[in-house]
Amino acid sequence: MGEKGCTVTELSDFLQAMEHTEVLPLLSPPGIKITVNPESKAVLAGQFVKLCCRATGHPFVQYQWFKMNKEIPNGNASELIFNTVHVKDAGFYVCRVNNNFTFEFSQWSQLDVCDVTEVTGNFQGSLDGISESRLQICVEPRSQKLMPGSTLVLQCVAVGSPLPHYQWFKNESPLIHETKKLYMVPYVDPEHQGTYWCHVYNDRASQDSRRVEVLVEELNNLGHPDKKQSLKE
Repeated sequence: MGEKGCTVTELSDFLQAMEHTEVLPLLSPPGIKITVNPESKAVLAGQFVKLCCRATGHPFVQYQWFKMNKEIPNGNASELIFNTVHVKDAGFYVCRVNNNFTFEFSQWSQLDVCDVTEVTGNFQGSLDGISESRLQICVEPRSQKLMPGSTLVLQCVAVGSPLPHYQWFKNESPLIHETKKLYMVPYVDPEHQGTYWCHVYNDRASQDSRRVEVLVEELNNLGHPDKKQSLKE
């Protein structure tokens, strides 16, 4: 076509005008269509985990998985499988799909691997009851009785796909910017006393943790530093 001074675009326009559209696919390399993207998910260390990417293309497609910008050895199947996932496997993953003509990248997938030793409820001592995809709270917050000035730490850990999000509540009101697994107050005082719980959710489901009571004991007069000082005087 180059010798005749005809471009691919001009030939394509001519064929469409002549209604010979059946030959148009021959003028451009066949593309790749990713039909299934890997999903972000939160899992517990020790679980079986699978990231999946599916694509169509002519005559065939090949897969290659990456963790960030590093190619994963032997990660050349449509599924990236962790028979026993470890904390070090946490990170961001992407799959490149290619054929003889072109390539496409899947969406990024975040894998959050939680290493928890205190799995509560029916999951204690075994990972068999934990689904790879269903939203489930595995670590519940606990009630606490604290002295003023001590540290409050409440923990809520959930697994599921898509990635779970967190929102902490106190006395029926959401706590602003408290959207992580841990809720911490470095130095508590009586105003931190109350009922706390965590709302966990993703695009498919939601779940509330159990409600727990945080009690902050008030210092009596003899225990108050200022009072002790006045007694010495």
